[in-house]
Amino acid sequence: MHRRFGWAGKDGIDGFTTAYGWDIRGWPGLDTLVAIREITGLSPYIRTAQAKPFSGRQLAYRLRTLQAGDTTARWESPPPE
Repeated sequence: MHRRFGWAGKDGIDGFTTAYGWDIRGWPGLDTLVAIREITGLSPYIRTAQAKPFSGRQLAYRLRTLQAGDTTARWESPPPE
């Protein structure tokens, strides 16, 4: 869930699930949902990889981590423009 960017932390997710009333961490479809999110997270970098050095580096890095099955690798958000 928050494995790529590390934003929420356990306390943040616990608070969210309490407020929402359902904990997605126990849902059998979670891994599929996370995989879809990660694949769609490539699209902005695919479109801008040639024009923006950060996008090219981040795309290559994200693809390497996905191909290696590395679920602990942190991904960077794009810098502000």
